[in-house]
Amino acid sequence: MRLAVISDIHGNVAALEAALDDIARRGITNIICLGDCTSGMCWPEETTRLLMDKNIPTIRGNHDRHLTDEQLKPLFEEIIPEGEGIELDIEGIPCYLTHYPSQGKKDRFNLVGHIHGSWKHQLNMLNVGVDVHHFCPVNAADIPRHLKAITEFYDEDVWVAYNEINESYRGERGKKGRYFNG
Repeated sequence: MRLAVISDIHGNVAALEAALDDIARRGITNIICLGDCTSGMCWPEETTRLLMDKNIPTIRGNHDRHLTDEQLKPLFEEIIPEGEGIELDIEGIPCYLTHYPSQGKKDRFNLVGHIHGSWKHQLNMLNVGVDVHHFCPVNAADIPRHLKAITEFYDEDVWVAYNEINESYRGERGKKGRYFNG
């Protein structure tokens, strides 16, 4: 299955259109949005309508709280509650797709939104927010490349978010760093 993952559009229909154009150019037809799509200062109604027209499954993010499930039901085929996610094998990698990094799963590689440009990679996570990826979607075919970069190329010193989801991969992923010794 060819899949693209987007997140954190915040009512910016122009950014969504750019991401969807990129997805179409790549011939990808399956898309999942990890939340924070309907609020923002730009064009929240137009953004919501476009997501609805494209029938894109969306996980509710914290900036989607202003809409109730009843309001969202006519717009989306499936509404995944805030804080929950989707388990999916992508390119042979067990993944968990969720809005919040803190809601990831230890036994899966986590694709998350919510944090914008704070970071792109963690030991067991990839931020798929469109703003971090130059307003392009993350192609599922690129997930193994991201995981390989985390596992084999990045120094373990660079990880900033040590929480229980990342903890079990400490010392297992990333090259030995020069500063972190424990």
